[in-house]
Parts: sequence; structure tokens; C-alpha cells
Amino acid sequence: MLELYSDIFTDARMANVIAWGSLLAALISLRYTRLAHERNKPLLRFETWCVFDDDYPGHVEIKATNVGRLPLSMLKLRGEDEKGRVNVQFFSSHLDAGLKLGEHDVHIFKVSHLPRGPASFNADAMDAEDDVQFEFCRLWIEDALGECIEIPGMKAQLPALAAHYKAWCTRTGYWRASINNSESIQAKV
Repeated sequence: MLELYSDIFTDARMANVIAWGSLLAALISLRYTRLAHERNKPLLRFETWCVFDDDYPGHVEIKATNVGRLPLSMLKLRGEDEKGRVNVQFFSSHLDAGLKLGEHDVHIFKVSHLPRGPASFNADAMDAEDDVQFEFCRLWIEDALGECIEIPGMKAQLPALAAHYKAWCTRTGYWRASINNSESIQAKV
């Protein structure tokens, strides 16, 4: 009679081991499925650095890399100052197109006070209500889904860029030259 009970317990232990092993395999499979799902979305990684030049005002270069597996469309560069005023600059002249980044694609663009050339954007804006020039303290990228991704490191680099720009304008007399040119144009009219 005792042998009958020991066989039942042995079979039950073996059934428990198989059940627990199946549960463990299912949990491991669930983890890998979730990891694959997390990797199957677009993900932007940024690198930023300042470039200062004595002959021309400096700029901040931003390297945006799509490290995810799905393509991503960057539509806008959004800037905000300390008071919360926001300005938007589009990456493309076609409002719906934007800038498309595939898997592991890289795009480098510049933020400067005197933008020139393609992929160059303003570091400041004009407030339409007050007619006041304001400088950005934060920058975001807005993608096609409406998600805003803040560019890290810009809080430190934008004030350094503004200080370099003001020093460059003072050193080269840029502001005085532009004021004299506007006065001579007004005198001709």
C-alpha cells in the first residue's frame, strides 16, 4: 500500500517539475518577445557639440541617429525660451514630408544665430505678439506621430552659443555694420 502512495508522489513531483519548467520557458519567451517589440520602434539618439570660429559666428551641430528598427519622420525643430514662448521651424518646405530617417540613418544639422545653407536653423526667434527677439533655452524634435523628443545637452550649449555670438558681433562690428547699411538704404529711399 505504501508503494502505491510513493508512486503517486513521485509522479506528482515529476508533473510539478514539468509544469514549473513550462512556466519558466514561457516567461523567458515573453521577455524576448517584449525585447523584440521594444526594439521594433523608431528611437532617436542625439550627439551635440559646439563649433566656434573667429571668422564666423559659432553654431551647435546636432547629430540625430535613428537607432531603432523602424523609419522615423522628423517634422519640426521646436525651440522654447525661459518664459515658455515657443517657435517652430520645419525640416522641409513640404509640411507633410519632413525628414525621413531609416534604420541607422544619420542626419546632422546646425543651430546658429546666423543660419546659412541647408540644414541650418535659428537659435532665436521673434515673438509675433510683442515684436521681441528671444533666444531658445531648450530644443525639441517633433516627429510625424506628434511625439516631442528633447535634445539633451542643449540647455548648456545654447547659452554658450549666445555668448559667443554676442562676443563675435562686438569684435567684428557686425551690429554696427548692419545698422549703418540700413541707415544708408533708408537715406537712398
